[in-house]
Amino acid sequence: MTRQKLLFVALVAMAPMSVRAADPPGEKPAPVPGAAFVQRYCLSCHSAEKKRGDLDLSGFRDEATVVAGRKVWSNAIRAVRDGEMPPKGAPQPTADAREAFAEAVRGAFLRADAGKPRDPGRVTIRRLNRTEYNNTVRDLCHIEFEPADNFPADEPSHGFDNQGDALSLSPLLMERYLDAAEVVVARALAGKPAKPAERVGFAQFMVSGSKVPYRLYVFTSEPVAATFRIAADGEYLVRVEGKPVKKDDPAPEVSVIVDGKELKRVTFAFPEKGAYTRYEIPVALKQGNRRVSLRLLNPPAELEEKKAAYPPQVDANRDNRPGLELHAIDLVGPTDDEPESRRRILACDPKAQPREQAREILTRFADRAFRRPATAEEVDRYLKLYDRSLEAGQNFEAAIGTSLQAILVSPNFLFRVELDDRPQEKGSHPISEYQLASRLSYFLWSSMPDEALLPLAAKGELSKNLDAQVTRMLADDRSDALVENFAPQWLDIRDLARVTRGPQLDVRLRESMARETLLFCDEVLRKDRPITDFLDGRYTFLNERLARHYGLAQFGRDKRTAAPVPAHAFVRVELPADGPRAGVLTHASVLTMTSNPDRTSPVKRGTWILENVLASPTPPPPADVPPLEQAAAGTVKEPVTVRGRLELHRSKPGCAACHAKIDPLGFALERFDVLGQYRDKDGKAPVDDAAELSNGQKFQGTDGLRKVLLGKKDQFTKCLTEKMLTYALGRGLGDHDGPTVDAIVAAVAKDNYRFQRLIFEVVRSSPFTMRRGTKETPK
Repeated sequence: MTRQKLLFVALVAMAPMSVRAADPPGEKPAPVPGAAFVQRYCLSCHSAEKKRGDLDLSGFRDEATVVAGRKVWSNAIRAVRDGEMPPKGAPQPTADAREAFAEAVRGAFLRADAGKPRDPGRVTIRRLNRTEYNNTVRDLCHIEFEPADNFPADEPSHGFDNQGDALSLSPLLMERYLDAAEVVVARALAGKPAKPAERVGFAQFMVSGSKVPYRLYVFTSEPVAATFRIAADGEYLVRVEGKPVKKDDPAPEVSVIVDGKELKRVTFAFPEKGAYTRYEIPVALKQGNRRVSLRLLNPPAELEEKKAAYPPQVDANRDNRPGLELHAIDLVGPTDDEPESRRRILACDPKAQPREQAREILTRFADRAFRRPATAEEVDRYLKLYDRSLEAGQNFEAAIGTSLQAILVSPNFLFRVELDDRPQEKGSHPISEYQLASRLSYFLWSSMPDEALLPLAAKGELSKNLDAQVTRMLADDRSDALVENFAPQWLDIRDLARVTRGPQLDVRLRESMARETLLFCDEVLRKDRPITDFLDGRYTFLNERLARHYGLAQFGRDKRTAAPVPAHAFVRVELPADGPRAGVLTHASVLTMTSNPDRTSPVKRGTWILENVLASPTPPPPADVPPLEQAAAGTVKEPVTVRGRLELHRSKPGCAACHAKIDPLGFALERFDVLGQYRDKDGKAPVDDAAELSNGQKFQGTDGLRKVLLGKKDQFTKCLTEKMLTYALGRGLGDHDGPTVDAIVAAVAKDNYRFQRLIFEVVRSSPFTMRRGTKETPK
């Protein structure tokens, strides 16, 4: 059948405008908060007459106008607190006066926000980006296939590639969607046998958390276990092999346990034939990591009483103690003949008529593809396509496949469309339960809601169980997507694979650099560490290649087992307390991405910190500013070091203001070269990593920089909150999001800056769970 090509365009509403209500008649407006401070320290430069930095504070007449200009005054608070304003040479307020001004302005914001519902902002129609498409196809069709790798690249916006305003649909992309739908359905219905169970790790058994080799002597009830990664639901066989230590010993009785539940009890008699007695026990398992353990039920009493003295041992049982000689714990399968994808998609009532079977199959598939119940009209449309396919000579399965392809190119699958189910309401109100399920799953998993979220949404109970679901979803392997997609874009290391720095930066080193940062971020998430670890965490993850790159000679053996660490394996490494490395700022991935090909760049590194740590971006340089080398050329004594060239550059009019803010942060990282290796010299000159902020605060090197940044941890928390909220919402933030950001920052600070608290607060926030009424006037 000739496939019909679908082309459509999604339009989004215009960005909201800021509107200030008039003061109630007869009520005197509240004065500008901190008016005396502004008059004394600010208006001499920021008035209608001077307007330095294109900022005029004289137009703010009262508290209401200050609240309406929240972004301007939030920046003013930061500049005053950080000592950037007033500038050097101007009269300086005391520290108490700075703090009093900041609290006065914040107090105005709090009064304005008190008792008012927070504006949730606009809802955007969001096309699935390439990662989301691949993951959704995987979970919808139960196949391991990544068709979106052949799609055009997604255009990033606001730092991320999942922003609704930038995710357009070109004719080329629509053609790729049509091609992908055909291949996906063909693979899903033909299918390949599911992947076999995979043992996790380098050895077979685990005893008290340590991995040991294949043959094991067990003398007590201390359990031994092996962990397996299951790629697909299905029927499996637990295979165990063993025998008594000696032929005349009592036959060991063993409990076989899967994920904490006893599966069966078996007895290992001494084999009459063969080396070991084998048992194969059938069990139905779900995908994910599964743990199979054995416990000896009849250990010798004299050994059991002294259990700690008789642990399972690997070497030969020289004392000939009675017990179990365990040879294998294996998980075999899946044993089902039919591939999982085909079985799950085509499941239907075998007694029903073919057309009713088709209705059952298409309804279930469309419900999951659209992330909501498909309407009867929608299902009938796909049933009619099924009927026409039969009339054209296709068999039942091929006709179903044609309709499945049509579902996969529907706007309801390709886009996350959040229509207002209560358009008559003027004020903000909750989004639908199904929309909440999709927002949650694409935020944490970059994929569709699963079989736990959708039933809760159907019963209207997801919003009541939000915290429990976030906890469950963060524990799921699919939450790796949050680290893999959010962290590289926040830290701006996603393009590391395309960076060239000569032969030393080979593919393996680039991959190791990126992996270190992802594992670090994963550790902060999984262990619910404080987000300040990103700034000062004295640990990291290294393999042999990256450890050599860092010059860590002590690396190479696992501390728990003293066994050599394989060259490709990453292990957690505690960094020296007095060493130069801590947090992500000293990761080679970040340092490489913030360097030029042939030299370090304090400007890039300082700008990176301002944008990704302190949420204080600087404007781009003027178009007529020459490159650093060109600016230094022709001077009486051309500077040798990068720092020397920058000192000359920033002495020029028009450059000093921004570079006074940027350069000191970058200077502190000058002991790391273009690949993040530690150095003492820049060329032939000693490295100078001393720095001074525009407020006169002096510090040196990475240790001093960490102290400076930890002193601004609320500012860092705000930066990370804004980044994560942008990622979660799929849109840029506006002034109306300020109260939400402030509330999240306060909640995270109160919980000792725990990373998971940030995630929970984003999910609970008004922009994540609410929407504006269609008749509501944006504020």
